[in-house]
Amino acid sequence: DTRHFIGFRTCSSSLFQFYGHQFYPNGKKVIPIEINTILTPLALAIWFMDDGSRKSNKHKTYNIHTLGYSKEDLARVIVVIKNLFDIEATLHSQKSIYWRIYIPSVSAKKFKDVIHPFVIQINSMHAKLR
Repeated sequence: DTRHFIGFRTCSSSLFQFYGHQFYPNGKKVIPIEINTILTPLALAIWFMDDGSRKSNKHKTYNIHTLGYSKEDLARVIVVIKNLFDIEATLHSQKSIYWRIYIPSVSAKKFKDVIHPFVIQINSMHAKLR
């Protein structure tokens, strides 16, 4: 059995400091108040590709695993998702202390339609939408 590993390096750039300060003020992970100006269809697709999944093969629902954010921050994101994309979302508890964003079946198709144009461009991500 042969295994292959692929790695990469990233470079720091002052161009991204603004976003670092927005999401990690004082080193604590938060959703910025200005999330409504940052959360574009592309940003939502990237978030899903990084932290999202189908609930299961039999469910037509999606999750975005959002460990580390406060319930209050995530509640704000849910309002923004509704206002920007007309997508219903709720919070699901994980182990009573963590929260994830849940896209129910009533909004699953609309969610998929919003992020699909970006997800389809990356072959390894196609399975996340099936």
